[in-house]
Amino acid sequence: MKDQTVCMTYFTIIGDINLDEVSSILGIKNTGGHSIGEKKKHGPGLYDWAAWQYGTGYIETLLADEQAEIVVAPLLSKVDELLLIKERYDCWFILMQVPKIENGNTPALGFKKDVIEFCAKTGTEIQIDLYANPYSSEFDSE
Repeated sequence: MKDQTVCMTYFTIIGDINLDEVSSILGIKNTGGHSIGEKKKHGPGLYDWAAWQYGTGYIETLLADEQAEIVVAPLLSKVDELLLIKERYDCWFILMQVPKIENGNTPALGFKKDVIEFCAKTGTEIQIDLYANPYSSEFDSE
């Protein structure tokens, strides 16, 4: 997979939240995240904020737009629950895409109407963290 373009997409809730309670309210088990006080995955120190994440790992694809639809699909019927979580925890939502481009093979970065409407209804920010390889980071050695 090293020479193939991959993309990861996830929806995350960030704030002073309880991950188990968020999963219970949504009826969806998180696929990642961290709690306050956990050791940071990259760099020194502990997290002073929690993150509940639901999404994919890295998948070989040039269709990042379709990946976003797959992640958002189970959340479309959870708008009321998400707004309750946002009010209860004073947290925020992000839909994140992380493409890693190899050999100039760029994925389709765009969002279809249902994803955009979901983000608008829930106040979800859309962010893209793009890597075009060759790429090096201070965290590569960890």
